[in-house]
Amino acid sequence: MSLWDMMKESARIDARKGDRTAMKHIKRTLHDDYKKSGGKWMNDEELKMIGKFKHPEPMKIDLTGISKGRLLLEQMREDDKRLEEQRKKIFEKKQNDENIGGLAYLLNTYK
Repeated sequence: MSLWDMMKESARIDARKGDRTAMKHIKRTLHDDYKKSGGKWMNDEELKMIGKFKHPEPMKIDLTGISKGRLLLEQMREDDKRLEEQRKKIFEKKQNDENIGGLAYLLNTYK
């Protein structure tokens, strides 16, 4: 723990007890440093102390691809159902074509 961190912690403890002079001194020092350097060397805790902390912008997620993927998945499932029905119809048609009737049925000795 650095000397600066100990000074901040000591000021916090004193502020809890009711003596806010050390915390005012710390905040004044932070304000002066913020004016000089723009706060690029300060951590988030120090920026919060002087009210200059800016929350990072939330990440924006593009949901159009996700919904498009789901639509494509549903479309693929519908296509699979349609192709399965076509396969069943073709299989049934082949089975019906094997049923030979009439004179050819009588002459067929392989059955």
